[in-house]
Amino acid sequence: MGACFSKTPEPREPSNHPTRWKLTTSNLLPSCEPLRLLGEGTFGTVVLVRERSTKQLFAVKVMNKSQLVYESQLDSIITERQVLREAGPHPFVVQCHSGFQTPQAVVLVLEYVSGGDMYDLLRKYGCLTEEQARFYLAEITIAVAELHSHDFVFRDLKLENILIDGTGHVRLTDFGLAGKFQSGDASERAIFDISGTAIYQAPEMINGEGHGRVVDWWALGVLAYVLMAGRPPFSSDSREELMRKIAEEELDLESDDRLTEVSDTCKHFIRRLLDRNPATRLGHAGADAQDVQQHPFFAGIDWKDVENSKLTPPLQPALENAGDCSTAQDIKEAHKSLADKVLRKHKCDETMLDEGEYKPIRVNKFPTSNRVSIGLDFSGRNKKQASKTWTGTHDDFGREITTQQDK
Repeated sequence: MGACFSKTPEPREPSNHPTRWKLTTSNLLPSCEPLRLLGEGTFGTVVLVRERSTKQLFAVKVMNKSQLVYESQLDSIITERQVLREAGPHPFVVQCHSGFQTPQAVVLVLEYVSGGDMYDLLRKYGCLTEEQARFYLAEITIAVAELHSHDFVFRDLKLENILIDGTGHVRLTDFGLAGKFQSGDASERAIFDISGTAIYQAPEMINGEGHGRVVDWWALGVLAYVLMAGRPPFSSDSREELMRKIAEEELDLESDDRLTEVSDTCKHFIRRLLDRNPATRLGHAGADAQDVQQHPFFAGIDWKDVENSKLTPPLQPALENAGDCSTAQDIKEAHKSLADKVLRKHKCDETMLDEGEYKPIRVNKFPTSNRVSIGLDFSGRNKKQASKTWTGTHDDFGREITTQQDK
């Protein structure tokens, strides 16, 4: 492979965090069968499920609300919901089909993107050629531009948050660390918290100077380097040393032995993205993504074709048929592992998020007052999402629901 790729480590849970209850898909999603665990983070779990009535696959993200309260992260769920509601559906942003909250959990139902993530792609194929990287960077640029058009800064662009669909195209996912900017100017310092994964953080973020949307273009530069070099441009086992390198160390791309087959144009593209001055970084101009798109690295790219997913992906997805868990033994083992899955809950009061914005669900004769729609379309921007709620009865996905108030 010629490169060593490693998953970005997830933060560890405090050792004194008590375990008090089990939360599984069997009691949250009675009309679905859990197939397997897709991912696990600090605040929750993503599970692949199959809806029994339609046989359709979904990736269900279950977040433990008490854990979020304990870590003061409730606002991140509200932000994630806003991003999914306002920036989707979009060809390169993971689609949220529906969602609900209970006093204990927040649940999002996302499209199942079957080809794994960008980390899986690199693990299978190794470092990408410049031409291969150009394809993925073009689609990612369009996706980031979509977030920016709704005044969101992603702030967590990394290999693991770039999913690959069954045909080889990208989807950005996991928007809990997103921020909201105001003017969009490169000089804007509207956001002050340090967020995201350390090796992708821009200098102005780690220096606590405040930041805006151009931190995403720095992260794109880190990503471009990783795709072709197989390692981050700045790295260290010590967080303090890593922060120093990001803030101060000169990046010599000309003598970099990992980029010997990369063109001078590509190196210039990476250097411009990894400009420590946000006021001169590629993408700083008012045109935002257009500034990035117009760089000679993307010469010959038809951006309309990119937006319409007409470019042919250079590589097959790394995890073909990843959703095939069809044998009885597979399902039995999957049920067993999920039944044993414990989401930890810190002792605190049950919490409902911003109840004024949510609507309790009552379906025919089946009251579900303990479930509340997360309301993916309060602003009226996405009318298809507006009619979707969760029921907890025969249809968990909000299709053709007749509510009490409709009668």
